[in-house]
Order: sequence, then structure tokens, then C-alpha cells
Amino acid sequence: RHGRQALVDKYGIEKIPFLFNRMLRETAEPVAAWDVGQFGAGLLNAQKLLAAPLPEAISSPAFEMEAHVEVDKGGFGTFGHMFEATLLRVPLAAEAAGLSADTRLRKRLSDLLQVSQAELPQQLGQVGQELAFHLATDRELFDLFEETLSPNLPAMEAHIATQGAADEVRARLSRRASPTLQRSLGG
Repeated sequence: RHGRQALVDKYGIEKIPFLFNRMLRETAEPVAAWDVGQFGAGLLNAQKLLAAPLPEAISSPAFEMEAHVEVDKGGFGTFGHMFEATLLRVPLAAEAAGLSADTRLRKRLSDLLQVSQAELPQQLGQVGQELAFHLATDRELFDLFEETLSPNLPAMEAHIATQGAADEVRARLSRRASPTLQRSLGG
């Protein structure tokens, strides 16, 4: 209804994920006996979302994040939730070799954002919500990143395949990411 470029011009590209999240929360239909702190504001009401007026301004991202349940904050839990089905398809051999679902996801996110695994939580605090937004709204991008999580390829093929997929994810993200996320991607 509003157009991506009009939103970018009005709020800035870095605030689009926060705007989207805020609008989703504000237009969600509450669910009786729903633990809002665990599950969020309610069920998506697409008609209400599309009809809602846009706010004049967006608060700082840090303030906006206070209203989120843990899975919405852009941290590791967000990505664990997004890729849960893929991560659960782990052969026993991969688990035995120390390639747990969490290990694979942390490694791939660290590689993508070009930080150590120790630095990953802080980096996700800066760009995690935006990264999750782009992955959630672009199915091809989601599939490319998901490909990097697969433990099913032989080791050498997996390294080559995941590096190629990670490079493609980085390239696609760089074309639409905020300057902060672009710097994290090495752009």
C-alpha cells in the first residue's frame, strides 16, 4: 500500500524492520490465555495491518526492542526459531562429531557477519532484527542461508557449497541492507 521506497525515504532503511515489527504487534489480534511475554502480541491480522496508519516517527531501535519477546529480538533465539525445522534434521553422525544444531547455526551466522562466535551476540544485537527481517521476507534468501546449515553433504563438498551459498547470501543482502548491516557483511 505504501511502497518500499516511500517507507525508506520516510524512516530510513535501517528502521524498516522495526517499523514492520511495531505494526505487526499493534495490529495483532489478542488471544485469550496467551502468554504475551512468551508468544507475542497475538495472531496476525493482515487486513488490519494493511489498513493501519503509519506512525509519524519510529523510536530508537533499542527502545523498540524492549517490547519484543525474546524470539523477536534478533538474537540467536530468533534464528534458532526461524531455522528450527532444518536444524532438527541432524544426522546422529553430525551430532557425534560435535556439529550440533546450535554449533552449526552459530558458525554460519558468525561467518556471514564476519565476527567470532564470542562476538556474535553483540553483533546480532546490532543487526539481528534486520537480518531476520530480510531472511523472513525473501524466500530465496532464506533458502540460500538454510542451505548453509545442512550437515548432510560430505565435508569438502559442504565447505564449498556453504561458502558459495554464504557469499550469495552476503551479495543479495548487501543490495538492500542498511549501512550498519552492510558493514557487518563486509560491504
